[in-house]
Amino acid sequence: SSGITEPPHVNLIHAFMSIGISYYFDTEIAEILNLSFPKLDDIIAGEDDLETISTIFEVFIVYGHNMSCARDVRGMDEALSFTRNHLDSLDGDNASSAIGPHLFKHIQNTLYKPRYGNIEVLVAREYISYYEQDESHNEIILKFAKPNFNFCLFLYIEELKTLTRIVNVLCRSYTLEPNSSRPKMTQIKTHI
Repeated sequence: SSGITEPPHVNLIHAFMSIGISYYFDTEIAEILNLSFPKLDDIIAGEDDLETISTIFEVFIVYGHNMSCARDVRGMDEALSFTRNHLDSLDGDNASSAIGPHLFKHIQNTLYKPRYGNIEVLVAREYISYYEQDESHNEIILKFAKPNFNFCLFLYIEELKTLTRIVNVLCRSYTLEPNSSRPKMTQIKTHI
């Protein structure tokens, strides 16, 4: 592949990341982005849609490419604050009717529960709901993403059950000292 030459490629990679299936294609995505990174200025120069530009930057940043704008944390914080204030000032019904209820909810979730500070499976579930209602969604991606989500959820539940069993065994194996009213928590912490 010659890299990203069109925004739909970036949007597809972004959809894969958001829905939680990008790890299946990590090698191919990294190859495409590595080939495209030197041409990034040309790719962005021909684009006038702010959403597409921000998606391009997000995809490159997530895959480890150094983007100069990513260093301006203060600027990003100011932009986030500005956006939150304007979103809060909108009446939910007016905003929902202007941009659509599923997009309004997606914007709220993105602003108040950032993707990178959240549990990946929860982000994927929220994005699947959003993507499903997006007019430009791809049915094949959805058919792949939904069972993948259920499988990941099953694995998380199994891991949680195993962890719970281990903690219960550890807690039962450490008894109270004769003259103490508390268990030896330091021993538990060192064994986990």
